[in-house]
Amino acid sequence: MGPSADISAAPEWRALADHRDEMAPVHLRDLFAADPGRADRFTASVGDLVVDWSRQRVTDRTMELLVALARRAGVAERMEAMVGGAPVNVSEGRAALHTALRAEPGPAAAERSGGIVTPAAAERSDGGADGTGTPNEGRVAERPDGGAAADGIATPNERPDEGIAGQVQRELRRMADLADEIRSGRRLGASGRPITAVVNLGIGGSDLGPRMACEALAAYGHDRIRCRFASNLDGSDLATALSGLDPAETLFMVASKSFATVETLANAATARAWIAAALGEGAVADHFAAATAAPEAAVAFGIDPDAVLRLWDWVGGRFSLCSAAAAVLMIAIGPERFSEMLAGFRAVDEHLAGQPAAANLPMLLGLVAVWNRNFWGFGTRAVLPYSSRLRLLPAYLQQLDMESNGKQVCLDGSPAGCQTGPVVWGGAGADGQHSFHQWLHQGADIAPADFIVFAEPDGDLAARSGL
Repeated sequence: MGPSADISAAPEWRALADHRDEMAPVHLRDLFAADPGRADRFTASVGDLVVDWSRQRVTDRTMELLVALARRAGVAERMEAMVGGAPVNVSEGRAALHTALRAEPGPAAAERSGGIVTPAAAERSDGGADGTGTPNEGRVAERPDGGAAADGIATPNERPDEGIAGQVQRELRRMADLADEIRSGRRLGASGRPITAVVNLGIGGSDLGPRMACEALAAYGHDRIRCRFASNLDGSDLATALSGLDPAETLFMVASKSFATVETLANAATARAWIAAALGEGAVADHFAAATAAPEAAVAFGIDPDAVLRLWDWVGGRFSLCSAAAAVLMIAIGPERFSEMLAGFRAVDEHLAGQPAAANLPMLLGLVAVWNRNFWGFGTRAVLPYSSRLRLLPAYLQQLDMESNGKQVCLDGSPAGCQTGPVVWGGAGADGQHSFHQWLHQGADIAPADFIVFAEPDGDLAARSGL
């Protein structure tokens, strides 16, 4: 079945609809009573992540039918096209290579990574656009020193022949250099004092992921560096972020792929005025850095080219947590911990690329979501992390899921014949038990809920550290 076909007209869809009617009178407790091994059979792991979907209203037959539906829809082929670098973004004609942000460097590593590659075909040099009117940075201008310039702005040590993997590794090294300079106290402001606070100015993917991860990984944060965030156009958001900070010791990280995002640039202009009022106009370059696909705009703003980190047009904002958009996170937890986070992403990427549908956790969870939304009519999905550190995870997943699936058409623009996704919501588990859990437990509606718990809670880590 092609990508434009109505999947709800497929015989596999009808088989699932019939199966749902058979399942209607069955209670979950009956499934457990009839099958003592159910929890073990519907539990699997990737790295340290253990996923248990035995509490979903599914049986072995359900999963077989869902895998058959995925086969009919060509899900595996779409996945292979994505990780292989094919132009899966049909509206803009480009690849979605966010998996390259955490892939191991080198051909041998690519061979080990289950087919996740960054082929030459994805190396665009046609001057295309990044979706916001910003020139594609595949356009590379040669420099006399053998390096290169992206969009006319020199990026240190860039080589036109380094490929995507080389570009990613180079930018990670530049991020690490910036993070080490700040964390060690070597990065000085205009007055010669070390930077002790970093304020991230971004919105959407340039805010939600890094902000969530900074809080989630706060136990690994630097004891001297404060990292704060401002995203809202409401001036009180930035005012709160700046409260108690000294301009002489503050660095602003402007994270904007296009460097034209209204909210981010408004906050950046206010931050620039704050620095200039305290330290003089000449101090601006010492107190700003950027992560962007439009380096010329960042330089025009007054940011030193050496402090402009590179984003690429093939990284969607909601998938940018592993990129320079999260430079503030690397500053907070350090390059080594950031590398460990990338390894966790990579473990799931390799599992996704290397496992058949029947054993592929991301695919199976996606199929269960289709089952819940379309066959049971469950319009929402609650995410309930039982960790205060992960209280921002539902907001991050809202963008990751609802921006991706928030569409009503197929790839060719024809109407989708099914519901494309639920409303994602939630909050910290313990707090929710004293607010909305009554609705979950006793309300008239049903909402599938993901309970997220930890084998080693943050408090245990703090206790072992003597905190």
